[in-house]
Amino acid sequence: MTIEDKKQILDLLLKQVEIKIQNFQIQIEGLTIDAQNDAKGSAGDKHEVGLAMMHLEQEKLTNKLTQTLQQKLALKSLSINISHQIVGLGSLIEVKNGFFFVSEALPHFNHKNNIVYPISTQAPIYQYLKGKKSGDEIVFNGNKMKILNVI
Repeated sequence: MTIEDKKQILDLLLKQVEIKIQNFQIQIEGLTIDAQNDAKGSAGDKHEVGLAMMHLEQEKLTNKLTQTLQQKLALKSLSINISHQIVGLGSLIEVKNGFFFVSEALPHFNHKNNIVYPISTQAPIYQYLKGKKSGDEIVFNGNKMKILNVI
């Protein structure tokens, strides 16, 4: 893979995060509308419990939205126009079974028939990869991995 592939991978991750943001916003909006409609037609303890539960769910979704917005900002701030010699933030690391992209922890996906695992700098495997270069080997969870390339 090349720096151009790294740019495409970042674009895919940004789209993935943007979809999550939109979904959270839709869910929060739906709960707000439900709460407004429920407030018009009900009274009593069941009503109050229902509103409280909706409010709690809305808070959870708002927290998830905030975290996802932070992921988006972190992805946008990555400097990916350089080819890395050693593993660090923004590196695309090739190993036998796929690629690790040091960015944000997100679900893995396929890119050009290769599995890409987006990992954060807090991921346990990153602690083993950090500072390594092409040709180095690591052992993670009992599995030996050779770094084939760092982009």
